[in-house]
Amino acid sequence: MSAYPAAGPHPLTFLSLFAGIGGFDLALVRLGMRCVGQVELDPVCRSVLARQFPEAARHDDIHTTIAWWHAQPQPRPAVDLVCAGWPCQDLSQAGRRAGLAGRRSGLFFALARVVGALRPGWLLLENVPGLLTCNQGADFQAVLATLVGLGYGVAWRVLDARYFGVAQRRRRVWLIGRRGGPAHVPSKYCLSPKAARGILRRAGRRGRRLPPPLQQALAELAARDPPGGTARTTATSSSPPP
Repeated sequence: MSAYPAAGPHPLTFLSLFAGIGGFDLALVRLGMRCVGQVELDPVCRSVLARQFPEAARHDDIHTTIAWWHAQPQPRPAVDLVCAGWPCQDLSQAGRRAGLAGRRSGLFFALARVVGALRPGWLLLENVPGLLTCNQGADFQAVLATLVGLGYGVAWRVLDARYFGVAQRRRRVWLIGRRGGPAHVPSKYCLSPKAARGILRRAGRRGRRLPPPLQQALAELAARDPPGGTARTTATSSSPPP
């Protein structure tokens, strides 16, 4: 049985990296998008993906994903969006916090190489809140700088699953990237000026030094009123890549 719902003649397509058992994938196909590929190391998880998403091509190694994708039979579908929840173990407050220098969470840079090669229009990324504070914020700064360097405007916010119908407190950082411009998202999903002021106050009370670009972005956001329609908390490139 196909996992795809009825959709228009030209649904948006997505490639799922670090796919697990397809949480991102299920949500996106329910919204009418089409999964054109999945990358997952665990063979048990891949067996679940094969059963639930039989139409999608699958691969097992993030490091060879670019070559695998370019070897797909023609006409190869375009990738409109890349989604990924890359490994969190080195970023989590429950771990040793090696950060992006760690063997597992450092796979973010392999993810970034895939994004740079495929150049999707949109990104949807997720990780634990420890990403914001690991190495005193330097790792989050590195994530933003990497995505901006690839030509994406980025918006982010911490969301808690308990406010979305799940009987569990599960806070995660969500990042949305838009290639060639700012990532506009509904204001209720963006960091508000009030929240930015709260982050700056807490950092000051605890004597924490935020990375200068993050400090500046928060200060600029804290100084303005909430926008009326859509809001954004963005890091953007000066111009779209060629």
